[in-house]
Amino acid sequence: MFGTILLMLPFLFLFTASERYYSSFWKMMRAWSFVLIYGMGFRLKIERQQTIDANKSYMFIANHASLIDPWVMIAMSKNPIVFVGKKELVKLPVFGFL
Repeated sequence: MFGTILLMLPFLFLFTASERYYSSFWKMMRAWSFVLIYGMGFRLKIERQQTIDANKSYMFIANHASLIDPWVMIAMSKNPIVFVGKKELVKLPVFGFL
């Protein structure tokens, strides 16, 4: 996993440099999520898919049963999503940068 992070780091910096690159950033994140998920040996199965109204806002909440939850949420969402966390996370170097 850390190898893929180092490999993707230059692209992360490039795609987060400007808002106009966000759609490219989102596509890269989805592809990276699938690589990580399937690379770790997981197989995703959608049991029930609902139609999402593009004009509404939704909140999806993971139970954090494992560290794979954020990657699954990114891979399964066809629309860009934003993660929300508590403000103490900015004290951590990785999250403080993002």
